[in-house]
Amino acid sequence: MVNDTSLLTPVMGDPATIAAPMYRLLTVRGAGLVEHSRRTGRLARLLGQHHEMTADQLAELQLAGEMHDVGKIDIPDSILLKPARLDADEWQQMQAHSAMGEHRLVAMGMDPASPIVHAVRHHHEAYDGSGYPDGLAGENIPLYARIISIADSYDAIASARSYHRARSHAEILDIMRRQQHHYDPVLLKKFFGLMHFRTPDNIAASAADTSDQPN
Repeated sequence: MVNDTSLLTPVMGDPATIAAPMYRLLTVRGAGLVEHSRRTGRLARLLGQHHEMTADQLAELQLAGEMHDVGKIDIPDSILLKPARLDADEWQQMQAHSAMGEHRLVAMGMDPASPIVHAVRHHHEAYDGSGYPDGLAGENIPLYARIISIADSYDAIASARSYHRARSHAEILDIMRRQQHHYDPVLLKKFFGLMHFRTPDNIAASAADTSDQPN
């Protein structure tokens, strides 16, 4: 958990300005979390590009992807950095990070009605209603959250974690196909189409935006 409050003074300005200190706090938690956030934002943008989103929406979506795990700032190190599977109580605390992220962004001055705020809260909702924190289902889940859910899952499955090894591109797609009830079927079909001729080495580079993080 980050105890330094020097970067937590509310900021007035556009969402990227508000998100910047949050992103810097993520760097305190470790390079792995920052890199995952960056890759998730880029991959979300790539999928958004193929969902007829405007340039402004794509920029907003990418920022939401980069901020999706900001609530992990408030998760204790004993849970966030645990080199083993979480027990039931620890998992419950970990699940709270999506709502914590929403609260962090609003406390920093972001509009509670912002699609970015909604995406951060709802990126772990599942299309079949089995997700969290609110058990939303289908298109009741905000669009940005549905896109980020796919991007987040791909990168999380690809990366080595304390509880699983890194997977190959083909293995990731197979796992996501078996878990397809978690995802928007239209978006997942588009994602599989995008991924068919790609590899992990060139996925992120396919996004048109070259910015790595909030300024």
